[in-house]
Amino acid sequence: NLFPQANLNYSFTKTKNLRFNYSGRTNQPSAQQLQPVIDFSDPLNIKEGNPFLKQSFNHSVRLFYNSFNVFTQKIFFATINASFTSNDIQNSTLIAQNGVQTTKPVNLNGTYSIVGYINYGFPLRKPKSNLNFGMNVNAIQSQTLINNQSNFTRNTGVGGNIIWTTNLKEKWDINLTSNSMYNLVSYTLQPNQ
Repeated sequence: NLFPQANLNYSFTKTKNLRFNYSGRTNQPSAQQLQPVIDFSDPLNIKEGNPFLKQSFNHSVRLFYNSFNVFTQKIFFATINASFTSNDIQNSTLIAQNGVQTTKPVNLNGTYSIVGYINYGFPLRKPKSNLNFGMNVNAIQSQTLINNQSNFTRNTGVGGNIIWTTNLKEKWDINLTSNSMYNLVSYTLQPNQ
């Protein structure tokens, strides 16, 4: 197995820098997934192995930028994390007319995850405190097979947060946080769900 990695750090100034990271990793199928044995222990949910499974390979990429102003104490950072999987090990399900389901692991492509986040923060004078505004977006997709048809599950979300922190005295800290998130999930074979 080959696990490539790459890292790049670039400093525009002492307080502004950009980082890039890449890593790859494999995921081996389990012995149970590889065994060509049919499991009839639950006659309504039959499980079968697949000796032709390949190992999956995941590519992970991270891009991170941060900036801090020493004089104004303002901070800004943004990050994007993405991963893509080839030969992802997912299930193929055959549903018979009598309702019996037969599940078998297979290799599929099309699995990915992309998540982005930005944050901006600055100090307040009265009361002496810090205020941070953040926003995140994500797009995630996975795939299964149902009766030999691709069923993509897609999750798209957007959210934000507000964080206010202060330490009025040496032994007294106050942190107030508000988080909001909106998710939209869809299925290609069952668009009404």
